Amino acid sequence: MTADGQDLFNHLDALSRSGSAFAAYRLPMSDEVVVLENPGEVECLGAVDEVGRDEGFVAVPFDATGGGCRPLLLRPASVTRYAAGEVSIPEECRDAHPVATAVEGRAGERREDYARAFAAFDGALRSGRFSKLVLARRKTFAVGERSPLPLMFCRALARYATAFVYLFHSPQSGTWFGSTPEILLSGRGADWRTVALAGTRLHADGGEDVPWDEKNRAEQGYVADYVAQVLRRSGIDDPVTRTATVRAGRVEHLCTTFTFALPDGLQAGRLAAALHPTPAVCGLPKDEAFGFIQRHEACCREYYAGFIGPVGLGGRVELFVNLRCLNAVGTELRLFAGGGIVRGSELGSEWRETENKMRTMLDLL
Repeated sequence: MTADGQDLFNHLDALSRSGSAFAAYRLPMSDEVVVLENPGEVECLGAVDEVGRDEGFVAVPFDATGGGCRPLLLRPASVTRYAAGEVSIPEECRDAHPVATAVEGRAGERREDYARAFAAFDGALRSGRFSKLVLARRKTFAVGERSPLPLMFCRALARYATAFVYLFHSPQSGTWFGSTPEILLSGRGADWRTVALAGTRLHADGGEDVPWDEKNRAEQGYVADYVAQVLRRSGIDDPVTRTATVRAGRVEHLCTTFTFALPDGLQAGRLAAALHPTPAVCGLPKDEAFGFIQRHEACCREYYAGFIGPVGLGGRVELFVNLRCLNAVGTELRLFAGGGIVRGSELGSEWRETENKMRTMLDLL
């Protein structure tokens, strides 16, 4: 059914308190917010390539091979749609600025933990084992008793029009919220897209006309080459490509879009499984980089750098890499961010890049 946009905030607030499984999302540049609910069980998928066989909302972790988090499918028992342009925040909450206090000294989240991991990554790159690695970190903030997520979600709708904005809860995953610019796989019929998105710098007005430096162009080139190889191995030889600068909150990235038709017999889930995780969140060579990350990162990524989104609703698959996101646990918000490390990367600049990326979430407070 379609509901008054002014009711979305209260709807999300009630769902956040209920403990029932739900997903709320808005696709990039869409004029509609969709809320899916199911008071029953959320299904655990056996493998990533099962994505797309049944309709609903999927959440796939970075490690979908049995690392503790499972690929999930929320089948909607009810669907409510809101006009995004009519969404409003209640007057008593409109000017609210919840205080988020950084939790200092937590194991795995300290700068020295990041520096130790960076040293391992840098050494492996200098030895020639890898051409690129992605190093991620987590930072925890304490907030008040009332969940700020409905407020953050509604603000994100207005501020991040070109991003996929979502709020998802299940008993298995807990609560995740994000605003991500990166498509993993999108389309239906003969019209499909994926992207290679890498390279990061602070956004500045007119920045799209400023040339990118060699480090960022090389990082983006690794990802674009990988995506092209996966498409060729999947029988897609002639995708149309376009590269541009795209904004994501305070930062911007280089993005190559690949447009193509799926060959007969190739299911969307199989292609998503082949693409995930891309070098934009992992590294090259991919399998070796994946194992290296698992051994040396200080924190488990869980659903960060996995992928998330609706499948089968309206006949479309809309899957996004889960970046610029947080996991809400009790009165804490656990933010995640990462960055591509190549030979010559510097610890200080990479740390600052992750801080800038986390501002996408913190700015919503």
